Amino acid sequence: MSHFLDIARGAYSRLSPQTRSALASFLRIVPENLKWGSSYREWRELLSAARNDPAIVLELQDRARLAMVMRVPGR
Repeated sequence: MSHFLDIARGAYSRLSPQTRSALASFLRIVPENLKWGSSYREWRELLSAARNDPAIVLELQDRARLAMVMRVPGR
């Protein structure tokens, strides 16, 4: 089901603005958890958690720095 929703979201994003506008009334009744993908929901949850605990941001920055260092070619 998730794969189908990803395909549907991609197809929707490629529609003309007029067609998307026509579908808007239908999409208002679709539950929020189906409108957005899992990666979007994960980022929203992460942002919400970071608002409550700034240490999360520092930890993510440290992880990103370490990942960049580990990817440096020739080292």
